[in-house]
Amino acid sequence: MSSRSQRTRTRILRSAARLLARTGFHDLTIAGVAAEAGISRQALYGHFASKAEMVVAASEHLLEQVRRRHGLPPLPDDAGAVEALDHAVEDYARTVPHVAGVALANYAARAGDAAAEAAWAHRTRARREAYLRIAERLRRDGRLRAGWTPAEAADALFGLLS
Repeated sequence: MSSRSQRTRTRILRSAARLLARTGFHDLTIAGVAAEAGISRQALYGHFASKAEMVVAASEHLLEQVRRRHGLPPLPDDAGAVEALDHAVEDYARTVPHVAGVALANYAARAGDAAAEAAWAHRTRARREAYLRIAERLRRDGRLRAGWTPAEAADALFGLLS
């Protein structure tokens, strides 16, 4: 992707996140995001095939920006189970206040809109998969409670951080 195309994509993502938090998912339009980003609808569709795809990307972009701003580095691949668990809890605690508007708008819209449901399901699946990886590390390191499966531990962590 060219640097110009990357800058345009970033403007779209920022505009989509701002508008989503302000207006909610149902009132978010491709035309509105394009206008906010200073581009045509056709240019926006050159980057995203659907509203749901754009919302997923905007949510991920917003999370990445918040993590950078707060100095939350990615978890090292060789991190131990407890370190991974601490990292997940800190990441969640530091990012939620900044992404809550986008998340709540998407959550509220999901029951009545297939695109909103797809965006919510994508984010939910990504969080649960991250928690499952942590639970598998706990099992590998002998730190998972006896009788629990990694899936049960991931579900418990998901519930605690929701």
